[in-house]
Amino acid sequence: MSLAGIIFGKLLLPDLIKAGLAAVTTSGLGAVTPLFTKQIIGYVDTANPTAADQSSAYGFSGAWVGTHGTKIFSKEYVGKIMFQNALKA
Repeated sequence: MSLAGIIFGKLLLPDLIKAGLAAVTTSGLGAVTPLFTKQIIGYVDTANPTAADQSSAYGFSGAWVGTHGTKIFSKEYVGKIMFQNALKA
């Protein structure tokens, strides 16, 4: 096996797979976040919201904060992995 094959296969490939999965997660969360925002704005625009509407809006707000935080973490994790792979290569 060549040196390039060893470097890519043993050192870089597992990290690149992790980075790819984290990048897909980041993209998926980026697509979901506007849906939560739409639901929250729908609650704010409602003239006479009920208690159920308020509870739903709080739930969507919590989900928005959670997905946004996870998206930021995942994006930073991808950057860290790619930086480490650049140093290995």
